[in-house]
Amino acid sequence: IPGILAEEARTLGATLVHFSTDYVFDGTKGSLYIETDNPNPINQYGRSKLAGEQAVQSSNCSYLIMRTSWVYSLRQGGFVNKVLEWARHQETLRIVSDQVANPTWARMLAEITSQIVARGNPYLAARTGLYHLAGFGFTSRYDWTKKILENDPKKEEQIVKIILPVSTSEFPTPAVRPLFSALECSKFSEIFDLQLPTWDQALSLAMDS
Repeated sequence: IPGILAEEARTLGATLVHFSTDYVFDGTKGSLYIETDNPNPINQYGRSKLAGEQAVQSSNCSYLIMRTSWVYSLRQGGFVNKVLEWARHQETLRIVSDQVANPTWARMLAEITSQIVARGNPYLAARTGLYHLAGFGFTSRYDWTKKILENDPKKEEQIVKIILPVSTSEFPTPAVRPLFSALECSKFSEIFDLQLPTWDQALSLAMDS
């Protein structure tokens, strides 16, 4: 589908904005990933997103590919709401501490994208390329969980007493996940003169909204 959209964009002379993921990386680098690092996805989701990137890049259309990370909202089913739900029903939470990335509030991601799109062509066409765009800074799921509970507007409903850090290996899942897939986003900031807030500032705003 990204390839089809890219062909249409090329035909129309439009710029395609395509969102991708930190999961195109295998998480073994040990430091922040930049746009020129070689992708090496280790699950089907990452492989399909990388294929989408490549289809867009080979189409000769004007495009902005935005790799983002750990996108969340306050809707049911997301990680933030799951943590809040767990904290209201369990006294002990076991949260993985070795998965690290950039939590990114969906609303902030949408707003910064709309600011860019509003600049229109030829501004966008002149900046065709691949960018990392995620919450500034990075954290583990364990520390993210603690920050979620700190910002809970209904703390009195929590019954949780202990939050235990555990390794990913203790929670086997069908899809293998990269451990350290945090993104370096300075290229985006330099080109567009915009930057998402720090992940914890955004979380505080999200839970206060």
